[in-house]
Formats: sequence, structure tokens, C-alpha cells
Amino acid sequence: MFRLLDLQADISAELIRARNRDDFNQRSIAEILQMILTVGRIVGVTKKARAWWALLQTELDAITRPPRASLTSPRVLFEDVRPAYLRNLLG
Repeated sequence: MFRLLDLQADISAELIRARNRDDFNQRSIAEILQMILTVGRIVGVTKKARAWWALLQTELDAITRPPRASLTSPRVLFEDVRPAYLRNLLG
């Protein structure tokens, strides 16, 4: 959570004006990414903020992308390790 107490007063005031809000309780990944861009713009590092945003967005896209069709499910094999007399008795 990005709180106003964590920022200097002038940056906090600018954030409030930019977003027309008095709190910044990000509740989603999209809101967190938007806050990165907003803070980057306010503190004058827009290019760095965009680069970081793009990197995070690329990584999130890779995580949420469905697996390729060529990947197969792992094969799971079970081996009965009970002694022969128990296999015969228990089936």
C-alpha cells in the first residue's frame, strides 16, 4: 500500500491532485502498475517508471498466459510395493 505518510508533503499533494483522491489503497495489480506510472511522472522519472511498468507487465503476461498446446501433462506411474502375500490377500 502506498500511503501518504510515506511521501513528502509536496509529492503527496501532487498525487492527490493528479488522481483526485485522498488515499492510494491499491486493490489490484492494475492499480499498482498505474501508481508506478503516476509516481514516476510526479518525481520526474517517467522513462524509468515506464520501463519498469513494461517489464512488470511482460512478466505478468508470461505468468497469466495459458500453457502452449505442445506441452504434455506429466505421466504419473504408481507401483504396488506391497509384499506378494498382501497383494494376493487384499487384491
